[in-house]
Amino acid sequence: MFHSFLTSLKSLYTKYQPETTIIAWESHGTESWRRQLSPDYKPHNTNYSEYTSLLIDLKFTLYHLNIPQYYAPHNEADDVLANLSARATKPTLIFTVDKDIMQTVNDETPVHVLCKDKIYNESRVYDKFKVSPSQIPDFLAITGDKSDNITGIEGLGPKKTADLLSQYDTVEAIPYHKFTGGEVDFQRAVLNKKLTTLNYDCNINPLYPHGSVVASSLHSILDKYELQKIKDSIHKFKEIGDNAC
Repeated sequence: MFHSFLTSLKSLYTKYQPETTIIAWESHGTESWRRQLSPDYKPHNTNYSEYTSLLIDLKFTLYHLNIPQYYAPHNEADDVLANLSARATKPTLIFTVDKDIMQTVNDETPVHVLCKDKIYNESRVYDKFKVSPSQIPDFLAITGDKSDNITGIEGLGPKKTADLLSQYDTVEAIPYHKFTGGEVDFQRAVLNKKLTTLNYDCNINPLYPHGSVVASSLHSILDKYELQKIKDSIHKFKEIGDNAC
């Protein structure tokens, strides 16, 4: 993961030459407000402690490369991205594989999403999902999102969901009888929408690594993961951070 993250970062920077590069992280050790709404939401990684240790080293590396990093307590990385995109004053490209981030796409700002080598603007979002970016939370609330362990509503696949949203616009406006399970399914879809709607108003903070890892040198961390190729091209990574300052 460490190597693939850094090489992907350099590749994206080289290809798109952004003026500023920002990394968004999950809730930084705080419980997500979404799990309080739904305990089944996005279960913890079984190798959580090993994963956390790796992330600490990665955050330290990015910090010493002067690449800005942000998080929001009790929120997720996508919430941070939504907050930043809403305040963007220049064209913004978000790199992610999460479908829920498609709700941030806006041609006027513009905010576009790079996902699996495709750049999504408003028309491309519609071509893929048959709903507008603003309807993505409603769409995922009904069809579900496996990556976040959100179960869809039985009997309503992507096509039927898109047809319903074309007619009623939002989950809340869809009549109970349109759901197989009636009011029960309707209420579950409403709850799902709360989970799939990004928090644009989250309180974001710059992330500064702390603890014993800060006393380590950048090269010692790279040596730890046997990242000689990264060390050999470290000047290219520092260029990313220098441009962000």
